[in-house]
Amino acid sequence: MFIFVIIVSEVFMKIILVRHGKTQANIDWKYSTDDTVLAKDGLYILDKTKLLLEDYEIDEVYTSALIRSQETAKHLGFTNFTIDKRINEMNFGDFRGQSIDEVRLKQKLFFENERNNYFSPCPLPSAAQDEPASCHM
Repeated sequence: MFIFVIIVSEVFMKIILVRHGKTQANIDWKYSTDDTVLAKDGLYILDKTKLLLEDYEIDEVYTSALIRSQETAKHLGFTNFTIDKRINEMNFGDFRGQSIDEVRLKQKLFFENERNNYFSPCPLPSAAQDEPASCHM
């Protein structure tokens, strides 16, 4: 989900977190899938981010394994980056690709229970196969 930009000097290390660019799933108000790509109409935000990053001497860049994060790194001008799936966003399980509003209606009880116990076990079968038993990171 994020890109980690590492800047190392003799005295300190600075880590800059950059969220991936706008996706069609963001526009359509849907849960993302692993192959969700960037939306062209959101690239102007990344252009502004690229300008801000020019003020830094960047030593290393890490991205999640998600396509949108790698596309973001490339759009920002980074061609040599490390892909690390440990920084992927949470697995949304059966919610992936579905409308956020529809899921909230269909899974109303899950979201009500979540208010009381945020780290409760995830009821989603496909999430349980890929990720730890919690729906949250």
